[in-house]
Parts: sequence; C-alpha cells; structure tokens
Amino acid sequence: MATKRKKISRRKTINTSASVITPATQSPNPPVAQTANTPPATIVATPVIKRQFVVLYYPSGESIGIDDVVTLTNELKANIQDPTNLRLDLIIHSWGGDIYSAFKMIKTIRNYCSELYALVPIRAVSAASLMTLGADKIYMSPQSQLGPLDLPTEHPTIEGTKVSSIDCVKALPY
Repeated sequence: MATKRKKISRRKTINTSASVITPATQSPNPPVAQTANTPPATIVATPVIKRQFVVLYYPSGESIGIDDVVTLTNELKANIQDPTNLRLDLIIHSWGGDIYSAFKMIKTIRNYCSELYALVPIRAVSAASLMTLGADKIYMSPQSQLGPLDLPTEHPTIEGTKVSSIDCVKALPY
C-alpha cells in the first residue's frame, strides 16, 4: 500500500496591500466619534528604520587584527547598499587585539549605518571595548563585562615582554 506525501510549501504569503488613511476632513463619511470641535487627523510620515546586524565573535586565542578590517569592509560593501535609516546591531565577543584595527573597524561600521547599537553577551575586552564605545547605545547582560583600554607596549628593558601603557605612565615622575 502506497502512502501519500503532502507537499510542504516553504513559501510564505505576504499581504502587500496597504490601506490609505486620509484626514477626517477629506473623508466623505466621517467617523461616528468625530464632532464639530475635533481637529482633523494629522498624518506624519516617519521613516522606516531598517535593521541589520554584524557579529564579531573571537574565541579564546584569537584576536582582532588588520585582516578583520579588510574582511569587514568587504562584507559591509556586499550586504549594505543604502545606509540611510539603517540601524546596525553589533554583537561582539572578544578578548581584544590590535587597537588600531578595532578603531578602523568601528569607523568603517559607522559609515554604513545611521544608528549603531552594541550588544555584549559575555565580554568585550581591550580593543573590543573601544569598539563598543563607538556605538550609540550599549546593551549588556548582568554577566557581561567590558575590559580596560590600556594598550600593551614593549617593555623598555626586557625584550619580548609587554607591559600596560598605564603602568608606564604611572611610573613617570610628575
């Protein structure tokens, strides 16, 4: 005995018809609630905010680098044609990396949107903190963390050792 299979359509039907709203004074039949003292309806056209997101996820051991600037720029060029009225949500998780690359990345992202929101699910440390500070709004969970922005520099006497820039500045006499 053969079983019948139902064909499942993955296509959704979207109703694209729009109703036209006219002010009450132009309507041939005003609503029942309308009285002589009620001012005509005002219609304000507000721009529709489009929304996209960018995910920057760096697992442990990986960091923000110059290659990421090129990759991000190419992705934004390919996926965003019109940045007007576009809100970008930047979801970022990183232990940091090259601070100059992070600065270039956030400047590039800002060029492709009118509003930028940063979402930090777990952590944005060092260079990633700088990127989140470039957003209009930052959203964090109670478990999220931002880290310091101290740029690691080469130790003045021990080759191959990096120290915090803040420690170097604190060591200077005032």
